[in-house]
Amino acid sequence: MSELIKTDVGEFFVEHTKNFVKEPPDSMWESIESHIPQYSVSTANKSLLKYLISGIGLSVIIIAAILYYFQTEQNYTENSNIKQNNTQVNINSANTLQTVENKINKADVATNLNTEQISNNSTSKTKQSENKTVENNTQNKTNSNNVAITEPNKSIKYSINATTYKNLNEIIFENTKKENVIDLKNPVPNAFGFYEIDISKLSSGTYNIWVVSNGNKTLHKTETFK
Repeated sequence: MSELIKTDVGEFFVEHTKNFVKEPPDSMWESIESHIPQYSVSTANKSLLKYLISGIGLSVIIIAAILYYFQTEQNYTENSNIKQNNTQVNINSANTLQTVENKINKADVATNLNTEQISNNSTSKTKQSENKTVENNTQNKTNSNNVAITEPNKSIKYSINATTYKNLNEIIFENTKKENVIDLKNPVPNAFGFYEIDISKLSSGTYNIWVVSNGNKTLHKTETFK
């Protein structure tokens, strides 16, 4: 008893059961074999082939779904980048066009103001010159011959604004008989920007005033002098 107490229980069992072998009876194996179902070779092959095909088909479907997902995600990312770039380009283009339009509008306003100012100045000068001409013609009425007579050493000038016609080659005064009474070649504007024509010897009547520039003949105005 004292020996059992001193010996470890685990060592005791190992020591006494290490060579123990228990063989099952043969009737047990026969009973197990009778309960195992019997399958033919062709049926097993068909079942294996069916599972193999099913597995391959499922794998193909899964792979196709994964590829479709990644392709869709890539297309979505590319479309988003393109839309973002197009939006940025449109914004930049709109800003550029707005800036250019503002500059053009400012330039047009400045040009219109300058043109209007020049036109007003020129019109004022033309009216003053024409008024002087009319006054001179009125003061120098003639007798029954209706010929404009000027005072000694004083001439009557008819003015045409040089800003309206540039590079004039000829100024023609034509009477009602289609005769050229005055034909001024290559006129030169004065310091005030006007072409001046001496009409001191012009008879009273109605005249068509033609201007010729670069070969083009244009009717400037029809005037009646008394």
